[in-house]
Amino acid sequence: MKHKKMETSNKMISIDEYVSRYSTSRPTDVADMLLRGLPEAIALWRSEQHDAPLEKNLIMVDDETGIVTIAGNGKTNATSVSEADDVKAYSEIANEMLQLMPHTINRMARHIHDCRSGKYATMGDVMLAVEKRRSSTLYIFIIAVIALLIALLALLNHHAIE
Repeated sequence: MKHKKMETSNKMISIDEYVSRYSTSRPTDVADMLLRGLPEAIALWRSEQHDAPLEKNLIMVDDETGIVTIAGNGKTNATSVSEADDVKAYSEIANEMLQLMPHTINRMARHIHDCRSGKYATMGDVMLAVEKRRSSTLYIFIIAVIALLIALLALLNHHAIE
């Protein structure tokens, strides 16, 4: 009796297919992939000495985990690609993926607009902008909790004096 090999679901699919498949059921996962995963994958790919311009057909996403990778060796005899070109290519790809989503995510649209307007010169700047937004939200939460605790201490102190 032959045993059929179990197939894992770690299947790489194109970015188009990933967005169209999960944009309605898991929009936050898709937005996270576009805002965090894609810039990281581009920076990693470029750090591996790939000289080719970034193209959407090179971008693959793990169907199960949402991890982005860029396929292909990317070596060409063309002129060297600058980091500004990567930012522009990223913004075009992310904008195209945003158009495939059933609902516009305003934070993502603003981020793409900033990339297109030249606000970011490198992929590092793009990643830093996304992380700053996350950390500032955390700081607001921490400040609100501290203010609430101070108000509670003041109230308890007032009742203890009386």
